[in-house]
Amino acid sequence: MPLVERYWAFEEVAGFDAANTARALQALLADERSGAGWMVVEGTTIVGSLLAVYVFSLEHGGLTVEIDEFFLDEGWRGAGLGRQFLETAEAALLLERVVPHRPPQPCRALLLRTAGLPIRRRLRPDGEAAALESSAPKRAVLTHIDVYVYYADVPLASLSNPVVLPLLGLLVEQPAHPYELTRRLADRYPTLQVRRSTVTTLTRSLAARGLIEPGSPTRVGRRPPRTTYQLTAAGFEHLRRTIVRDLLEARAASRRFTFALAYAGLLPAGETSAILTARLERLQREARLMAATHGLPEYQMLEADYWCAVLDAEHRWIVRFVSRLNSGDIDWPSGQPSSGPEGRTP
Repeated sequence: MPLVERYWAFEEVAGFDAANTARALQALLADERSGAGWMVVEGTTIVGSLLAVYVFSLEHGGLTVEIDEFFLDEGWRGAGLGRQFLETAEAALLLERVVPHRPPQPCRALLLRTAGLPIRRRLRPDGEAAALESSAPKRAVLTHIDVYVYYADVPLASLSNPVVLPLLGLLVEQPAHPYELTRRLADRYPTLQVRRSTVTTLTRSLAARGLIEPGSPTRVGRRPPRTTYQLTAAGFEHLRRTIVRDLLEARAASRRFTFALAYAGLLPAGETSAILTARLERLQREARLMAATHGLPEYQMLEADYWCAVLDAEHRWIVRFVSRLNSGDIDWPSGQPSSGPEGRTP
């Protein structure tokens, strides 16, 4: 239970009840038709856990499994142990027998348990993996696995993460908890592929910097209460400065420029027009530089021709957009908050 409680704390899920959670966990592991669970044990200490539940899906045409909780203590992250743990659990779910593989950390023993049945991997001193035996019963054929994994992939300088801008932008629209922010980011930007762990870690970092602040835990349906975050005045000002900077300086066709455009409605129309007009000059200078003669055959400079085409396409789009903005053809927001996010939706 202590590990599960730390997982809830990591996800900022309020209302942890050890007794109720223990009963639910026992019910899950007692019925092999419901799901399975694994632990990573170092000596006598449990340092990781994974819970999977079976769900029948019409979309995927059969039985699916969702890895609902997957957690490693902080001191055990970043060395490949989580990846090895996940691969072992996936293999156990898909196969009657787990296929051995060479792990990244030699001379370490993992004790994995599935529904109370041991799966043990012992590593020889030379790093070769011994055969891994599973006494778990063969399960129905799975058609799909949904995996939610926690990676430490957030830059040390969290404000340099490009996800910060759209995350703050979504909080302008309404307060939200990390789960909801992850879903809204995925819905709004399908190609972003942001992980829930990234959003959770970023919200903590932004809160520590005073750019957002936690509100009271809220409950949706029968789910446990979750901590919601809202934008502060300092957060809104940081968001505004970032939009101005990236509209002017972000690389052509970059994610930063795209995100800045997405929330340009937080700026007055005149300011947006002036910034993008200044950007046109930067694009023109870069295009002239790329088009300069290098004395090389064309086939050796195809990337320069390609990039000139990218710059030209963005230049032409900005010219059209600024013209429409200046003419009033675009229904631009008319108000602007002076000190905070209230009253403004892009």
